[in-house]
Amino acid sequence: MAKKTFNEVVELVRAFLGVGSSASDTAKCQACVQTGYRDVLFPGDLRGRGYYPWTFLQKHTSLTTTASSATSDLPSDFGGILYGFTWADEESRSPLLQVGVQDILEAKAVDTSEDYPTMFAITTSTTAGATTYQAMFWPTPDDAYTLYYGYVICPSMPSGSEVFYGPEWVDELVVAASYAAAERIELDRVGFWHQFLQSRLQAAIDSDRKMQRRDQWQTYWRITRYPAITSVDGNPV
Repeated sequence: MAKKTFNEVVELVRAFLGVGSSASDTAKCQACVQTGYRDVLFPGDLRGRGYYPWTFLQKHTSLTTTASSATSDLPSDFGGILYGFTWADEESRSPLLQVGVQDILEAKAVDTSEDYPTMFAITTSTTAGATTYQAMFWPTPDDAYTLYYGYVICPSMPSGSEVFYGPEWVDELVVAASYAAAERIELDRVGFWHQFLQSRLQAAIDSDRKMQRRDQWQTYWRITRYPAITSVDGNPV
């Protein structure tokens, strides 16, 4: 089954709402699809544990610090940390402790020496209006260290003939979520599609959670014992 494009789902929403093809109607339909897509990518965990990190949005990779630099750039698709940072097994060091940016700054105010890092924080940097993420370390690295970590990606919003990120079953959720968004935003009601989406999301999350439990040990083994090979989801580490 072919992946659905952004425009195809927009047309489904247009038919669902029974609106025309004017610019304003098209903009409304596009907004519903964009909202629905975001609701699928980052669904609230229905068990009250924040948003759920889908397996297909997880990446397991590494970065190399720069000597005398307290920060390292994170990937452009970075959407949140899963775990990090850990050392290769031969290093025999404990994983870095994640703290807040203020904790790092306070530590630096007390001790500015350079060594292998023991703590990290996630921070942002804005250049020419674009915001990127960085990892901030303490102590400031005194050498080029390779650290392994996992993160949740934040896919770009598709448009036109572009398809939605993820496996084919994601498209089904996007259509349902777009209808639910249209009900909520344009029809001012929480109706059938909201209930349908919640049940489908819960079923998909339960299935995905089982797959994560099965893969967790394999992923840990590969990225810590054999960091040069490909992780279980096909991403280079």
